[in-house]
Amino acid sequence: MTEDEFNYDDRTGKGPSSWGTLKPEWRTCGVGQRQSPINIRTVQVSSQLRDLQKNYKFAKADLLNTTVNVEVNFIGDAGSITINGTVYRVQNIHWHSPSEHTFGGVRYIQSIYDLFSDNYDILLIIIKEKSTRNPITEKSYIYLRSVHTLIFRPRFIRIAVVSMLYRIGQPDPFLTRIFPILSVLRQTERPLGVVNPEEVGIQGSSFYRYNGSLTVPPCTEDVTWMVYLMVLYSSTIPNIIKLTYTYKLSSSNPSQT
Repeated sequence: MTEDEFNYDDRTGKGPSSWGTLKPEWRTCGVGQRQSPINIRTVQVSSQLRDLQKNYKFAKADLLNTTVNVEVNFIGDAGSITINGTVYRVQNIHWHSPSEHTFGGVRYIQSIYDLFSDNYDILLIIIKEKSTRNPITEKSYIYLRSVHTLIFRPRFIRIAVVSMLYRIGQPDPFLTRIFPILSVLRQTERPLGVVNPEEVGIQGSSFYRYNGSLTVPPCTEDVTWMVYLMVLYSSTIPNIIKLTYTYKLSSSNPSQT
């Protein structure tokens, strides 16, 4: 999987409206019934949904600029979340600009995704077998860039994504921390030191949960999404967008509903 195999510009013939026709294994992108992202409208409160239980840990991490996304890839065990009794382990954190999900049709300037899997070891084995990209190292490619390979995943691997949206506002501590490193990064990775996933600042107690898909090819379904209803603020986003999306106008798949 390389960035040249698909993009976010429909004028090129490789944008979101064409993803399902580019490869047989990407067919779900065109015919899937539970595709993400979505437009979140009226939200009903359900007493049957349990709170999201977090058990994060400090772990070493690398920062990666792919020119499509900014990614924080964890090396080792960075902890987990528990959803209805299922434990999902932290895989990586990344950003899309503009936001993919919308609230009442409103698209925000950026969104953050925390990616989780309930079977960390198996996921790494699958992705290592499919990793071929250079110059990005296998260690970083294990994560989001290669989550595309989950079309080949065993059925017992489950994926969850926790997300929040951003608008321009006060400085975000974590984005402010990584910006000096990101400013000298061009499709390479650099050690970020020890990071706790809690530091990214996802907060609040109200979120919209639904069963959707990956938002990149192969658009694999049965992904549990939790999109927080609180919106984060950051004054760093415009500078990060300028640095990151050098060759791309967008890194967002439009709403599927």
